[in-house]
Amino acid sequence: MTVASRAMCGAFLMADPGLMEPIYRVDITGARGNLNEAYSVLRQRNGRIVDTSSTSETLDAIQVRVPVRCASGLPVVLRLATHGHAHSSCTFDGMEMVSMKEENSIIPEARKRKNLREQIGCEYSCVLLKRLGGGLPITTLEIACSVYINLFTIMMACSKRGY
Repeated sequence: MTVASRAMCGAFLMADPGLMEPIYRVDITGARGNLNEAYSVLRQRNGRIVDTSSTSETLDAIQVRVPVRCASGLPVVLRLATHGHAHSSCTFDGMEMVSMKEENSIIPEARKRKNLREQIGCEYSCVLLKRLGGGLPITTLEIACSVYINLFTIMMACSKRGY
């Protein structure tokens, strides 16, 4: 096994897999005193307030980070809740790790929405194959690592042959 293969295998085995989700930065502006209803809407949509400020004597501004999965129809709901006094803009702000508690609710919801079985089948479970000789269960991460090592070995062999 080459040094690069060992390094990649070690990286795969030491990795802590997790679910990442896209996040919107939502900038909300409105007349002073009219954005109080916006806070309850943002709380319902899992929004985290980053900054609040007064841009002038008559305008307030709120900056919030909201998961994209919760932001569907957010501008319309904000306008309804504030009786048309709030104006918002959504921009992509990056990716964020999802907590394990949320991950356990997000995945079944997504599978149901895509008409898949809620239970993940045995082909994806952690006990897929048995290790050679030891009889210990092999994890999906170790399978991915072995697949990568095999692909890496094939690529190295092809590059040495000039393909």
